[in-house]
Amino acid sequence: MAMDKKQVNKYFEGYVFLQRSRKGEEFNLYLELSPDTWYYFNYTKGVMRCLSSKEDFNNIIVTLKDEKREAKSSKNDGPYTFLLGTEIALKKFLNTVRDN
Repeated sequence: MAMDKKQVNKYFEGYVFLQRSRKGEEFNLYLELSPDTWYYFNYTKGVMRCLSSKEDFNNIIVTLKDEKREAKSSKNDGPYTFLLGTEIALKKFLNTVRDN
């Protein structure tokens, strides 16, 4: 992976979880770069929820105007938006994957 034209190779903890149910598909991604630095993403039904231990990351999402957090849909794709996630959802996800 490259960031700002610099190669980055690092191992870290994380979980990827894809679930299909009658309600639809749900995708979860948790990346833990260190115990103090983590990112959580949940996508379902055109809504991406994002949460981080880094407040500057969360503040970017919170302060964006609604129209900047939405992508217009095309004929083949549905609408897409992203929001700040919740710690309750993160804890529920981590309990689910760690219990398995």
